[in-house]
Parts: sequence; structure tokens; C-alpha cells
Amino acid sequence: MSEEKRPLYYAKASVETMMRKFKAEDLPPEGHFHYHQGVFLSGVYKTYEACRDGRYFQYVKDWVDSCIGEAKARSIALKHAGLTEGQVTFIQTKLDHDKGRWEYEVEFYTAGYQEYDYEIDALTGEILEFDYDAEHWSPPQQNTNASKIGVEKAKAAAVSHAGLSSGQVSFVKAKLDYDDGRWTYEIEFISGTWEYEYEIDAYSGAVLKYERESIYD
Repeated sequence: MSEEKRPLYYAKASVETMMRKFKAEDLPPEGHFHYHQGVFLSGVYKTYEACRDGRYFQYVKDWVDSCIGEAKARSIALKHAGLTEGQVTFIQTKLDHDKGRWEYEVEFYTAGYQEYDYEIDALTGEILEFDYDAEHWSPPQQNTNASKIGVEKAKAAAVSHAGLSSGQVSFVKAKLDYDDGRWTYEIEFISGTWEYEYEIDAYSGAVLKYERESIYD
């Protein structure tokens, strides 16, 4: 079959025509998302996957960047983490296509080596997933002469940190655990379509680690 008769030939011809006619940020209807844009951009990306022409990926990226952009994605993540740009070092801000959705992967860490990972919807700015962990950092030594806070206070600490109330969650796990020489409470709960996992210091009630992800992932 000649190149002119192959499906990829017509896909590339269609993409090239639209790229010549419209800059990515001007793709109609300009200024907001529409189903027709999604269909076309999905086709552009599939054409890129078929021929690996970087111009096609860049076109899609330019359109996505015109929606919220990398700077806005970083700002959303920092605001959620309660930090400022001057308090962190960014590891990456990367546009990715996953499960049919465009998202920004934003990773940064603080001077205390506390690492944050975010996945942010590239079109709406919604936080899809986030994770917090303390790399190469040890929490203050536990005062084992004190009393443990108890599982109910640990649950309350996790729910409060998540910005929720007890009536908005269903607990999956809440147990005391001893790991790496430290007593912690492992708390897991679901709210709506989100699942949360926490590690809470058993003596101080400090949040040591937390994660949120969709129940569909």
C-alpha cells in the first residue's frame, strides 16, 4: 500500500492542516474547553504516538499550557501544601497523558527533605492525587514515657488535616503499629471518590506521612 493510501497519511494531513490554520492556544472555541477540541487533540496525540513527530506533541502541550500552564500547576500544589516557592526546591513539573487525561506531575521538597508529589488536572487545575513523605528526615525522638494519644485522636488528626469532618468519611483502617523503632497509627478512610492514607505519630499526633488518590485508580 502506498504512503498516500495509509490511514496515517490522512491523519497527518488533517493534523497539519489544522496546525497551519490555528495556533494551539487559538484552537476554537477560543478561551474554553469544548468536546470538539478534545476529539481533535486526542487525534493529534494518537498521530504523535504513531509517527513520533515531536511537533504534534508540542502542539497538544501548547494547548494544555494555555489552560492552566506549569506555573499555575506549581502554584496550586504549593497552596495546598501550605508552602511558598521560596521554601521549596522543585524536582519536576511535567505534563503527562495518563488514562485518557492530561495532567501535570509536580514534585518538590523542603529544606527538611520533606517531599511532596502532586498530580493536577491540566485543564481544570483540580488536584487528582497527592503524596507527602519525609525523605532522609527523622521526626523528633518519641517520648515513650508519655501516653499514646489513642486511635480516636489519631483519626481526628488525620480527618482534620484532610480538611474534612468525621461525618464526611468512612474509615477503612485505624490501628496502632510499630515500625522502624517508632509507634504510629495507620489511618485509612474514604470520602466521596477519594481514599486517604495517614501515618500519625502515636505520642505527639504529628502527621508523618499522608496520601490521597482516587478510589478508581
